[in-house]
Amino acid sequence: MVATTVVKQNMEQQWARQFGLALTVSVGLVAPSFAQDSEQKRGHSNELEETFVTASKRSESLEDIASAVSAFTSQAIEQRGLNRVDDLVGLVPNLQVSEQTGASLITIRGAGLTVDTGYAEPGVAIYADGIYQPRTAVGLIGAADVERIEVLRGPQGTLYGRNATGGVVNFISKGPTDEFEAEIAAGFGNLDAYNGRVMVSGPITDNINARIVAATNSRGDYLDNLETGNEVGEREESGIRAIVEFLPSDDLSIVLRGHYQETETAPYAVMVTPPVPLDLAILGAANGRPVEYTFDRDAHYEERDVEPGEIKNEGASIEVLWTPNDLNVRFIAGYLENSTFFDVPNDALSVPFIELVRSDVSESVSAELNVSGEMGSVDWLVGAYYFQEDYDASLGFRFASFEVIPGLPGFNIDNNGLEDNESIGIFADATLNISDDLRVFGGLRYSRDEKSMEQTNISLLGPAPFTVVLDGCTFGPVIEPLSFNDTTDNVSPRVGVQYDVNDNANIYAQYQKGYKAGGWNFTGPCGDDFDEEEIDAFEVGYKTNLLDGTLNLFLTAFYYDYTNLQVFTSRVSTAFVVNAPEAEVYGLELESRMRVNDVISLDFMATVMRARYREFVDSDIVTGITWDLDGEPLARSPDYTVGGGIQADIPLDWSLFGGLMLRAEATYTDEIAYRPYASEDIEPGYWNVNAYIELFDMDNKYSVRGYVRNVTDDDHLTQIFGGGVITAGYRKGTVALPRTFGAEVTIRF
Repeated sequence: MVATTVVKQNMEQQWARQFGLALTVSVGLVAPSFAQDSEQKRGHSNELEETFVTASKRSESLEDIASAVSAFTSQAIEQRGLNRVDDLVGLVPNLQVSEQTGASLITIRGAGLTVDTGYAEPGVAIYADGIYQPRTAVGLIGAADVERIEVLRGPQGTLYGRNATGGVVNFISKGPTDEFEAEIAAGFGNLDAYNGRVMVSGPITDNINARIVAATNSRGDYLDNLETGNEVGEREESGIRAIVEFLPSDDLSIVLRGHYQETETAPYAVMVTPPVPLDLAILGAANGRPVEYTFDRDAHYEERDVEPGEIKNEGASIEVLWTPNDLNVRFIAGYLENSTFFDVPNDALSVPFIELVRSDVSESVSAELNVSGEMGSVDWLVGAYYFQEDYDASLGFRFASFEVIPGLPGFNIDNNGLEDNESIGIFADATLNISDDLRVFGGLRYSRDEKSMEQTNISLLGPAPFTVVLDGCTFGPVIEPLSFNDTTDNVSPRVGVQYDVNDNANIYAQYQKGYKAGGWNFTGPCGDDFDEEEIDAFEVGYKTNLLDGTLNLFLTAFYYDYTNLQVFTSRVSTAFVVNAPEAEVYGLELESRMRVNDVISLDFMATVMRARYREFVDSDIVTGITWDLDGEPLARSPDYTVGGGIQADIPLDWSLFGGLMLRAEATYTDEIAYRPYASEDIEPGYWNVNAYIELFDMDNKYSVRGYVRNVTDDDHLTQIFGGGVITAGYRKGTVALPRTFGAEVTIRF
């Protein structure tokens, strides 16, 4: 008989104390930053420069847009070396990112992807130059030669549609120039790191301009394998992007883009909690020696070294912008192909236990047409969207020396599937300017998602040539592929109001609805489906510019009501999606930046958030434990974070350099849960401290920069995932990179 235990924790009082503390800090330290510096010229000014973003599919000032948006310009990106999405953690309120087998797991305000299951779709949508990136492993060529990164917090169902319940991350590349320019950059650092970048841009003819950039980024090993005596953990990526711009007339531009990237990365696991004694006894007997493991976070045991897996992605797109009269007509279409392959041990033990073999290919096409303009006091936008993806995935687990039946060693699980996703959307958005100070806005999007899947699950028992092949669902001798299909219709509204308190301050309030389509689990109980996820989101914001333009202050309050939240849990040997009937998230975010004088600038960020499940009971089919998760925190949703930075831009009168930039920044993240069973999988709070230095000439022709990241060498976990056939209590994790430092030289022509 399976014993059942009901586990429930109540942390109301603790959260209330944390809320008060963070709110006190937020109010008391209003000086430092909001996500992050607007680009400043190589000169000195005592006034903050205005930043414009295209998050609403129109160009708007960051101070005026009625939404919570963080933006990073090319100068901030280059000064901090922001090469990946996870470099933004601590710089954007309530953004959390970690990596699993090459996939970026992104959440904003507790919404997003927490485990990569193969068929899992993200809850934070990533767009690169207007093209949706459908899979978590689809990358960019770092952030090389990027003009701007925009992070939209909160559901974006009206303008962006599917899989944007958490928000949107936009990467906008630098475009071709009508004058020749070039750039060469090279850098090095500890962990045998090196990076390089070459860019050339300029005119080909009077009305054709082009830009091409090639980049590489690499680091060496940093995790000790105590079984082999070697180090693992290397990563190497390289890629190229080309952009050609055609300008047939003053009101028409056609932009062609293409990119290719290869990434080799070695996923690894460190021990969080060990297998139960029964697991250890079986593994020890099967291998004829004791099982060793360690809880050290800079080392692990593995029977063989983790070798790099390979991720490839390539794509091409066309963007047409036509501006007849007072209209803006934009058409963009693209093709993406992404492939991933990993064959790695996945147990953090000194003897063979679990090996993960993953191979998947995603091919997608997308297109969007939108038209915007003004009609009297109304600013309007209408559009249509199409997306189609073919996804071919294989996920296998090898239990090489695990004796399921004494005398019959070997047990493999192979899961294969073909999924077709097709989505259409029609949307409209408008702003009515009632007066110079008062505006109301609203929008509506209709979406239809059609999904189909063919799934084959195979279990292989025993060594060759005596292997017994069974259906992984029925455990019968006949393999029976499963087929599923589903169609979801959704309407996502948006409505709000914005009022200019004065020339330098405005307040807004809005309601948005977002959704994420359902699907079928790749493994686990065969054919088990999960429902679409819906979110009702309310947001109130206040934005102001004070002290003669030297201080910006953005304050946001939000409330989310989830229905059928898609939750990733560990079932048997892999991740599994279930629906939490209800969840609730609310909190405050503060962003601020201040130019103290023509040398010193400060920035500050603070968040307080309560993200909790409601009416959610989940049973672990492995251990037999039933968890009452009502009141437990959502994964990757710390109750508070606080951070700030100080930067000095110092003029120099040197022969080679005309300026010096010095920057230090620090962020504290409160304790964070990485799985639904937070009472077991909570990582304590931690600090992350970074420092930067840059010497440059005033004409911006060359620069030398240096950096130290994770100055305190903190070894906090960035992910916890379950495993084990007999017990889900066996858990592993990944650790943040140790202290890294390096330098880069850039020459511009």
